[in-house]
Amino acid sequence: MRTQLSFDMFGEDEEKKSSIHSTSRSASQFPAQFINDVNSFLAYCSDTSISLTKTTQTLSRKHLQQVNDILSVKAESVNTYSSQEFYPYINFIFQILLAGRLVDIHSNRKNLILGDSDRLTSFKEFTTSEKYCFLLETFWVDMDWDDLLFSNTNQVTTAHAPVFTALYTSEENKKWNIVNPKTATGELLSLETQSWHHFFQYFEWFGLWICESDTERMKTYYRKNSYFAKNIAVTTLGKQMMPILLIDRSLHLWNISLRKLFGSSDWIPGKPDDYIRNYGLTAKDAEKLELVFSEDQSMQPFYLPFVPLFAEGTLTKTLPRIQNSFQNGAYTLRVNYTKTIWRKIKLPATATMEDVHYEILDAYQFDDDHLYSFFTDGKKWSKHCIASPNDTFTLSHASNIQLGSIGMKKNEPLLYLYDYGDEWTFTVVLEEIDEQHTQYFEPYLIEAEGESPQQYFYEEDEW
Repeated sequence: MRTQLSFDMFGEDEEKKSSIHSTSRSASQFPAQFINDVNSFLAYCSDTSISLTKTTQTLSRKHLQQVNDILSVKAESVNTYSSQEFYPYINFIFQILLAGRLVDIHSNRKNLILGDSDRLTSFKEFTTSEKYCFLLETFWVDMDWDDLLFSNTNQVTTAHAPVFTALYTSEENKKWNIVNPKTATGELLSLETQSWHHFFQYFEWFGLWICESDTERMKTYYRKNSYFAKNIAVTTLGKQMMPILLIDRSLHLWNISLRKLFGSSDWIPGKPDDYIRNYGLTAKDAEKLELVFSEDQSMQPFYLPFVPLFAEGTLTKTLPRIQNSFQNGAYTLRVNYTKTIWRKIKLPATATMEDVHYEILDAYQFDDDHLYSFFTDGKKWSKHCIASPNDTFTLSHASNIQLGSIGMKKNEPLLYLYDYGDEWTFTVVLEEIDEQHTQYFEPYLIEAEGESPQQYFYEEDEW
């Protein structure tokens, strides 16, 4: 039987401060403390003109120290020269607010400025439970966990399942030693969480468990901004949230970055998927997950299965997702080779990214005899890639993915790379989506500026 949760039982009025490496935290401090700190961070953003660094687009050192002072979780071992990654609590809140579009980055003539978004007013009107579930949704769905771990070899996306299973089926508040485990559960947790670092804290800040810090190991570890835990104890909230997160809101079905990484033909959270990932689940949970993977949950609000856990009427709304369905219409794309050499093409939303590739080559009069990739984050050779069919660089292949499903935005151009040897690069900018034009049509060239570059150079061309 479920215990109905309210944020009163998690100490919403708790004023006690803690340090980031404190070993005496209680379950009463989180997650309400986390919500209060998010509110404090947002208030600071509204009241202060926050300039960001130009290279990493993170908080400047002056603001890091000031924000650190107002939050309840303090970063230790920092100085006036420490960058944002050495403030894990601030970095976590900053990344969630950006991913959830509660804050925006604006530019003036000299600086990048962090400011309020048009979604913030609605968020401020939420109950504490609604704020919590929205922030959890952002973390679970919108954020790339590799970026949070500063690594491309993130085991958390896979290992969270056996860890959650072991904890939610165990005794509440029991401390499981993961440094020198004496039990099978402790050994499993120790093995699966070897490289989790601050993910121990991320889940603690969401109130799912409590960790005791391994301060001795952190002092001797070569990376000074890393985190290790001695033991883990699941909370009341964690025991009830974890099975829902494992099944009804499976990470591999809902996290957008994972859907891209594993080659899903549709990047919409909650859409059905053929490849079921049930590693670490009980047989009963694996059977439930199989049914979930065959259902289309994309039109459900993320918070829906959590509603029975909270007091009636405290969890009824969220912010609209940036994209929760196929974006139909006629797409006008500007494909830039340089500032003065570009092509403008028009394609239907149902065109595949392979069709986009063909249209770009036709527009620039290139031969189609090499591999290619689209990088959706605009960074060459990043993992956010849609590649040629049969390319082993990624599981996301251009022939399977439609233009209307990738969530293109006007201020977020793609990078198109053609020919992995010569590396011809083009930026693909969304100029317009005509939502009234939903019928299929053959892609075509609208406008061209500048002569196409010469694809091949032969010796006789010198004469």
